Amino acid sequence: MQSGQYESALNAFNQFLKNRNPDRDSYDKGLLNLYKATCHFKLVAQQAE
Repeated sequence: MQSGQYESALNAFNQFLKNRNPDRDSYDKGLLNLYKATCHFKLVAQQAE
């Protein structure tokens, strides 16, 4: 994944978080785990280059 693609995905993710329903705690925790996995994927991809 190129860094530009990653940035745009991250921006879309952040925008989605701003528009979410704040009452859905467990849903937010799922999103946080997804975000962590995405960051981990970015690290792995950088090391593979």
